Amino acid sequence: MQKANSERLPNRITRRITIAPDVSRRMARPSPILGLIAGGVLAAAAALWQPGIRVVDGDTVDHGFWRWRLEGFDAPETGSRARCHEERVLGQSATLRLAEAVRDGQALLAPVGPVWNVDRYNRRLGRLTIDGRDAGDILTAEGLARPYAGGERGSWCAEG
Repeated sequence: MQKANSERLPNRITRRITIAPDVSRRMARPSPILGLIAGGVLAAAAALWQPGIRVVDGDTVDHGFWRWRLEGFDAPETGSRARCHEERVLGQSATLRLAEAVRDGQALLAPVGPVWNVDRYNRRLGRLTIDGRDAGDILTAEGLARPYAGGERGSWCAEG
C-alpha cells in the first residue's frame, strides 16, 4: 500500500512541473485581443483625461505621451515650415488663438479612429472641442484656418 502511494506522488509532481512551463510560455506572448483592449483603454483615457493639452501650432497639440494632428482643418505653418512671411505671421496668430481657447475653455481631445492611426509625421489623429465647439470651426470662423480633408494643401501666401 505504501508503494502505491509513493508512486502516485511523483506523478502528481511531474504533472505540475510539465503544466507550469506551458502556462508561462502562453503568458509570455501578449494576445492581440489584449492589445485591442489596451488600445481602447488608452483611447478612452485620452478622451477623458484632459489636463496637459499643450498647443504646438494651429492644428497640432501635445497631450500625454503623444503629439496629435487635429483633423478637419488646416492652419498656416509657423517657423521654418512656413513658405512666406504672411503664412508665418498667420500661423503664429492661429497658434496663439488656439492656446488661448484651450487655456480659457473646457477642452476635450478625442481620437479619430483607432488610436494607432497616425499621419505621415507619426502624430495621432484627433478632434479637439472647446466648450462643445470644434477647434477647427473656431479658427476657421476667425480666418485663421480652413477646412481640410487630406490631399494637397493650398498656399497661405499671397500670389505675386
